[in-house]
Amino acid sequence: MTLRILTLIPLVAAGLPLAGATAPPACKVIDLNQGWTAAQTEWFWFTSQGSRLMPYSWFLALEVADPASQTLIRDRSNTDRYGYIWAPASALNPDGLPVGFVKDVETPEEAHPGQEHIGFTCAACHTGSLDIKGQRVIVEGGPALADFWMFLNETVAALRAAVTVPDKFSRFSKKVLKNPDPPATAGLRAQMQAKLDDLQTRLTQNSPSNPFGYGRVDAFAHIFTRVLAQDLGVPANAQPPYAPKILAPVSYPFIWDTPQHDLVQWNGSAPNSQLLQLGPLGRNVGEVLGVFGELQVTPGTHIPVLSFLSTPPRFKSSAKIQNLMALEETVRTLWSPKWPQNCFPLAPAKTLARGEQVYIQNCVQCHALLRDPERTNVNRKIKAQLLTLDKVVTDPTMAMNFAARTALTGPLEGSFDLLKVREFGSVATGHQILLAAVNGVIFGSLNRPNGVQIKVGGLLVNPATQLAGFERALQASRTPRYKARPLNGIWATAPYLHNGSVPTLWDLLTPENARPPVFYVGGHEFDLVKVGLVAKEAPGMFRFDTSQKGNWNNGHKFGTELPVDQKKDLLEFLKTL
Repeated sequence: MTLRILTLIPLVAAGLPLAGATAPPACKVIDLNQGWTAAQTEWFWFTSQGSRLMPYSWFLALEVADPASQTLIRDRSNTDRYGYIWAPASALNPDGLPVGFVKDVETPEEAHPGQEHIGFTCAACHTGSLDIKGQRVIVEGGPALADFWMFLNETVAALRAAVTVPDKFSRFSKKVLKNPDPPATAGLRAQMQAKLDDLQTRLTQNSPSNPFGYGRVDAFAHIFTRVLAQDLGVPANAQPPYAPKILAPVSYPFIWDTPQHDLVQWNGSAPNSQLLQLGPLGRNVGEVLGVFGELQVTPGTHIPVLSFLSTPPRFKSSAKIQNLMALEETVRTLWSPKWPQNCFPLAPAKTLARGEQVYIQNCVQCHALLRDPERTNVNRKIKAQLLTLDKVVTDPTMAMNFAARTALTGPLEGSFDLLKVREFGSVATGHQILLAAVNGVIFGSLNRPNGVQIKVGGLLVNPATQLAGFERALQASRTPRYKARPLNGIWATAPYLHNGSVPTLWDLLTPENARPPVFYVGGHEFDLVKVGLVAKEAPGMFRFDTSQKGNWNNGHKFGTELPVDQKKDLLEFLKTL
């Protein structure tokens, strides 16, 4: 699209802090041209996928935890601090919430038709923003520089204060109930306590060994723990030996080209080849379950001798299947951002030609070149390159945790596992159980024999045959590995490596022992020279220590031994992708 920095979202006029010098007079608007219209952008930002953090009216009324303060948790002073992107009020965002915060409404088929909840959309984690020489630029589909864990901790603390601090509860109940009477007030307090208990369990079970900081979260751990421990009702699955320590944060991946990939996720564990069928839909349902989606599992009955009398477990979720399919279709039309040449010209053609040769000789084996017009073709096909740990040698924690996780099957024991075409035992791999839950959400149950099709969002799907791709991907991911992909738009996606442990592309091209051992994240100032983020210490920034497990910045030695002049040429060429 033509990115409307001053029209779609008047960020500069709204007073967001700007970094760097003033842009050249000839460069009034930085245009990243990512293929979306203003309407598509706003729809992606504010379309519910079924995430439900708490009732919507609660979130609007919730004050910060400080007993002396009446500042709302949703006040821009807080959401800016968390790193979420401010957005003005609009028809799709009537209360002026940040990008990716949305009102989710229960459907007529649910327990409380019309009840409103606050939740997240894909955009909360997959919309980036950069300050480039005085202009705040939105990178559609880019990694968010948000601190999810800070937001969740402070929101839970705020809810706890609303329950326990009399003045806060009084103000809160008047806003939520309008004219509260004693029975209604008592009922509200009980509901608040129940939600607080649920969120506190999430905090306790997912508390990281070290803070993640901005732009990262241990995504698989959050999803696994929520589904395996809370939704299945098996608390032991949140503890050793079934749950590793929460210390494998990954950067929010950029999502352009995602629907066109054959495999997705940092470790290539999710097949994606069937557009809007089991692959992408399963991936997106799993993401919803990890980010406040609701899931109720009704155990089946298992009668070994009279198996025909057995009933499968049933799954009911808040995930909005139709919206998820439509969101995936919208992402298909997203392009990678182009370097803003109108403001910051590229290097001379001779330099770029030399850099291209360096890329072809050193990078293209793993990172395929995606050139125009293929880059903007919705039907482009991208094959992921998977590198085992011995080849990429980056921090192994995330890939190893995924490969090694097992769990008690709880209410799934004895039910039919489509992936393995046999009954679940008492223990299975974490990804096997998660996939069963996701399939249960999509199909309603796990009892779908081979050859029987089901209509999902108007699309006929054969569950058993389509799961063959999942089985291959999951078996391969049992050998810990990480995915390499085309680098179009890479300039706008710092920090780098899967765990965000390197602040700039130039740092990534330096030997391991020369990379910054400590740097600071949380700012948005773009480094035009090194290509990445300015990572200097400043108030409110997070100190990123690469000596901690999960944060290691070693590995990816490709290109680190090139002569300096070749590295410079390569860096200039990377801006063109």
